[in-house]
Amino acid sequence: RPSIGKKNDSPTPEGVDYDLWLGPAPKSPFNENRFHYEWHWNWDYGTGELGNNGIHGLDMVRALLDIDLPNRVTSGGGLRMYDDDRIAPDIQISTWEYPNLSVVWEHRQRGGGTLYGKSFGVALYGSEEILVSGGSDWEVHRGKEVETHKGNNGMGEHVLNFLDCVRTRKTPNASIEQGHLSTSLCHTGNIAYRLRANLEFDPEKQQFTGNDDANALLGRDYRSPYTPPEGLV
Repeated sequence: RPSIGKKNDSPTPEGVDYDLWLGPAPKSPFNENRFHYEWHWNWDYGTGELGNNGIHGLDMVRALLDIDLPNRVTSGGGLRMYDDDRIAPDIQISTWEYPNLSVVWEHRQRGGGTLYGKSFGVALYGSEEILVSGGSDWEVHRGKEVETHKGNNGMGEHVLNFLDCVRTRKTPNASIEQGHLSTSLCHTGNIAYRLRANLEFDPEKQQFTGNDDANALLGRDYRSPYTPPEGLV
């Protein structure tokens, strides 16, 4: 991604209810670099590139490996490429440890390089083969031999399934519970990055072990009157 640059606070655009747009986030002056899309890079509103783009790859990994939550997480990186208004890192590497495997996510804003020719994708390393997918196709690598399979990203099928479930009240293929589990990888990775800590995680309690600072970041302070119903937080 290119740099977002630096911008001064400015008047709120006509027709924008900025207090409503902020919702539970802290009150702050209007700034284009904290508004549409650029909100991703500010912890008050977003989850950085890990939660913006990483969620798609991590969701694929969870589905392919049939895994839920990890036992340990660590993350490092920083603002290495640009001197701009971002707060979330433009380079980040996160690792989630499971009893019998590790999941690693990496993003970088510049520097080139691809994952087996893909600018975005996931790779599963087995004992003999490597499975690589960019989301709409997939490949099996056996040494220099590559077996290629074409497909689509399933977006149309997901939309149709969701609309069908709105009518029938059935559970979608991508349920809210599965969305929560995949999103939790992004949240725990960002918490480890922000605390610069190697964190133990209890998948049953869905809490960090022995780290109150990390557990505090699992939630947030809600600005009045945008508070959730009692008992939900």
